[in-house]
Amino acid sequence: MIPYAADMDRCRLRILLSTEYGRRRRYSTVVGSIVCSATRMYWFHTPRCSGTIGLIKYNPKDMNIFNIHIEFDSKIFCKTVEDYIAKKQKAYVCVVDANVITIAQKDLKYREIVKGANINTCDGSSISKMANAIYGTSYSAFNGPELFEYYIERPYKHVLVGNTQKKVDQIKAKVAEKGLDLDLTHVDVPFVPVDQFDYPAIAKQINELHPDIVWVSLGAPKQETFIHNIFPCIEQGVLFGIGAAFNFYTGDLHNNKKEIRGLRFIWLERIFKEPKKQLSRVG
Repeated sequence: MIPYAADMDRCRLRILLSTEYGRRRRYSTVVGSIVCSATRMYWFHTPRCSGTIGLIKYNPKDMNIFNIHIEFDSKIFCKTVEDYIAKKQKAYVCVVDANVITIAQKDLKYREIVKGANINTCDGSSISKMANAIYGTSYSAFNGPELFEYYIERPYKHVLVGNTQKKVDQIKAKVAEKGLDLDLTHVDVPFVPVDQFDYPAIAKQINELHPDIVWVSLGAPKQETFIHNIFPCIEQGVLFGIGAAFNFYTGDLHNNKKEIRGLRFIWLERIFKEPKKQLSRVG
């Protein structure tokens, strides 16, 4: 059974979150939403324990945040992914940002999908900063745009699912500009509700390509549910729910690397460029 913090530590955690992040709620509705979830549900815990903060036991190498495992060590993350690729095995990865965590607290089925991933990475500086403040660690996010850029330029067989052919052509053009000759194939899917995809037919297209990596760009929570539904039909390849990483790679969105007190505010630009979509998430 997963150990929960003792009552005294729940109070300590609540005070820490309130003082460290509650005051920033006016700057970030997303962070504020997560903080409220944390103080209401007390879901900072870890399944395996190797240290303590007060009475809260934790393992800084294997951290569960709000009931979701996140691997903050990018070296461990990459080694895990590359081991699956080398063995021609299938696996799936969720790129966990504030939106994913918030949805997972409200939708238990979605939470189980994210928890069921072979490994997850942190897609938000707000998440890593909260973890660091509470656990005394020094982790940083390995976000979707960085992850996509890191792997898309490596000589793997890539399948890109979703988005548009135009966007995929832009990705191919950028890769070619860098002098890389890579195996990139687009599998187009219709714009339908997630329960209306022909999963066996889509999986057949993917399997015929024998991919190393499958990039699914449908946006959360749709892409994670899509991966969960198609996964039993997939024969090999690591599936990533990668969201808007295609748009970051082609320069339509900017992956801000500058920090203000440890926060990068990448989501702020997205609110200005995609107000209808992003404000519906943080409202």
